[in-house]
Amino acid sequence: MFVAFIFTAALGGSPVVVAAAPERCNGNVAQALTARASAMEAHPVSAAESGKRIDAAQGLLADIGQESEIDRAACATDETLAPVMRQLHAAAALAYAAQADAAMAKFSKDCPAGAARIGAAFVAGAWLELAQGVGADGRVPGVLSPIVPKIRARAAAVKLTLPDWADTSNYWKTTIQEQGHQAILDCRK
Repeated sequence: MFVAFIFTAALGGSPVVVAAAPERCNGNVAQALTARASAMEAHPVSAAESGKRIDAAQGLLADIGQESEIDRAACATDETLAPVMRQLHAAAALAYAAQADAAMAKFSKDCPAGAARIGAAFVAGAWLELAQGVGADGRVPGVLSPIVPKIRARAAAVKLTLPDWADTSNYWKTTIQEQGHQAILDCRK
């Protein structure tokens, strides 16, 4: 007889439920990560607090990445894995959105000439996460639907043209992120 176990570990100040593999693919951890990301995204921070927010969102992205790897191993079929992965893409997109907001708060003050390119780097990460969760037919799953307009609005604010879902790639994201990195370097000169 299989005995499932669940325990809570404190990670980044928020509890995360860890369960045995057969029960891990139920999406509960992915939903908890999405709730953390949503709360973070919904509460903008000041320029003074922006560094902490960027770091917290980066920690959350690491937790999401770890959960993604665990779920890939734990879920027995693609059908059981797909909804969990869509939930994780939603969480990651919201975490990137929180980073974009924090970067804009910080760099609009510290480096107004490069702020939009820096913010765009995070928006590109969010858009790629959404694109990875969109079905092959181009339809946006319900878990991602409310996030799409949030990312589009942030893209418009930083004057970033978003590609179609099928044209969104890691190469595109990396190109935008390199421009943001260069803007940070230019600000330090």
